[in-house]
Amino acid sequence: MKKQAGIARSTFYKYFNDKEDLVRFLIQEEMKEFDKRFHPKTIEERYQSKYINEVWQYLLKNKRAIKGIAKAGLSHLYLEEIYKHLLELFPYRMTSQEMINLYGLAGAQYNIIFNLFLPRSK
Repeated sequence: MKKQAGIARSTFYKYFNDKEDLVRFLIQEEMKEFDKRFHPKTIEERYQSKYINEVWQYLLKNKRAIKGIAKAGLSHLYLEEIYKHLLELFPYRMTSQEMINLYGLAGAQYNIIFNLFLPRSK
């Protein structure tokens, strides 16, 4: 690990249990950073074209990291973390329709990233 990450194995395990913990941490940090700049107040605002365009530009900027997650077989972590992240942004008791919209948004974003944005090679 030292050759690849530039740190001792013991230092890595002081902060993370495994590579999945590290990937989760990095995904969480990126989502927080993104929402500092582009934070819609409602779930519905996340469906508006202005926000969707910001997400798309962000994805283009981070395509290398996203490809790395997919290549490592860890794309499911992104979906899990986006669900948690969105639920934390809207901590009030949501209506059934809001929950459907929220999970639909997370699932759509995941599918766009890992199925359309990063098409599988044949």
